Amino acid sequence: MEAPRFSRIARSHLLQVGGLDWTRINPDIFGSMIQAVADDDERGALGMHYTSVPNILKVLNPLFLDALRARLEEAGDNPRTLLNLRKRIARIRVFDPACGSGNFLVIAYEELRAIMTSSAWKSCSTSIPT
Repeated sequence: MEAPRFSRIARSHLLQVGGLDWTRINPDIFGSMIQAVADDDERGALGMHYTSVPNILKVLNPLFLDALRARLEEAGDNPRTLLNLRKRIARIRVFDPACGSGNFLVIAYEELRAIMTSSAWKSCSTSIPT
C-alpha cells in the first residue's frame, strides 16, 4: 500500500486541527467513524476493528484492574503497601495489537490513572515518594 501524499493545503489543514484542544472529544467517536466509513470487508482485510468501552472493560477488569482496586482497598493507609502497589502499577504494560483508533490503550490508561488518583493515595501521599 502506497502512503498518501498530502498537498500543501491538506498539510495545512492537518497542522491546524493538530493544534486544536481535543481533550473534550471522546475517543469513542474515532472508532464509530471507522465503523461508519469503511465497509465490513475493507475493515476485516485491514484489521480495522473498534472495541467499545464496555467490551474493553470486560477484558481489563478481570485481567488486572479488579485485582489492583481490591489491593488498593486492602492497603488502607499503609504507606509500604501503597508504595509496593504503586511500583506494581508502574510495571504494567498494555499492548493492543489491533490498535485501530487507540481506544483500548486510552481506556487502559484512564482506568489505571483513576486508580492512581483515587482518594486512598491522598491519606499518606506525604509518606510515598512519587
